[in-house]
Amino acid sequence: MKREAQKIPVPILIWGTGLSMDNTIIYIKNYTSNNLEEATIERTGIGGHPIKLGTINAMSNNTSEEVCPPPVMEKSDLIFNYVLNGTNYSSVIQGNITLTDIRPLVIDITEENEQLIFSATRITHDD
Repeated sequence: MKREAQKIPVPILIWGTGLSMDNTIIYIKNYTSNNLEEATIERTGIGGHPIKLGTINAMSNNTSEEVCPPPVMEKSDLIFNYVLNGTNYSSVIQGNITLTDIRPLVIDITEENEQLIFSATRITHDD
């Protein structure tokens, strides 16, 4: 069975001082048996701040967020914060990301030897 992420409508969130309608959609797919509570996603750099995602349920793939790029072209880190079993964790999902690249980004969360593994890939469109 093919797993697809559903896009949930969210208000436009502005990161930075400029307004750009070329937002990046970030899909989060949790393939683990863990509920990740108080999850946030943020980027470093100008205008970066945490965006609350809430609880990412186990075996879910229906969480998405729309983010605006920074007002200037810069590379930053994408950071995912969460609480698991009462302990706070923070993981750099992707370093040197350019959010002016508006292709959707998929964050896969998997588990190996009781460790969570985060990977990020861009969705490419066939023209």
